[in-house]
Amino acid sequence: MVALGGLAFRRRDTLLGAAIFSVPSLIQSFLDGFLMTNSTVPFVAVILLFYSIGRYASPNRFPAATAVLAAGMMGTLLIEGGLNAKDSFWRPREPVRRAPARGAGRAWLPPEGAPAARGGGLMRRRLRALSERDWRAIDRLFVALLVAVAIFDMSANSKVEGPLGLNLAVMVGMALTFTWRRTQPLVTASR
Repeated sequence: MVALGGLAFRRRDTLLGAAIFSVPSLIQSFLDGFLMTNSTVPFVAVILLFYSIGRYASPNRFPAATAVLAAGMMGTLLIEGGLNAKDSFWRPREPVRRAPARGAGRAWLPPEGAPAARGGGLMRRRLRALSERDWRAIDRLFVALLVAVAIFDMSANSKVEGPLGLNLAVMVGMALTFTWRRTQPLVTASR
């Protein structure tokens, strides 16, 4: 579960977080691992990492972090899942949907000057207004979500190796380290 340590760095250094996730994932797939085939947790981690890259990466590091995570994820899935490259780059033979009717082009877009186009200042002010206590509460909710996903994943997985109770204890212990991801990120990365 070294790969999930990339989540600890997802805000501070998105490129490092993507590399910490991608490199162990690729290595374990070459060693006949099963990280992506038997678990949902890595996919949740990838979603969080892609969100963090889009939100926190500087403009000059954004392309590199995106490429590292996308290449690592695709490589891991291709190696571990036994997919062919042509399976990943499928193109339909006919149009998937009809062309929009004339005059219906911009009807669904927000008007110019909408809050999203102005940079989302209101959301940034709200996030800055959160106290340290609020951030700790958010972290606890995040840990509760990870614990719930880990318990559900391990309970519903038919390919669990070893005793279920021990597997659950290890997964819950790993999820609990995310409680300290803001104050001590190396604790989270080392688990």
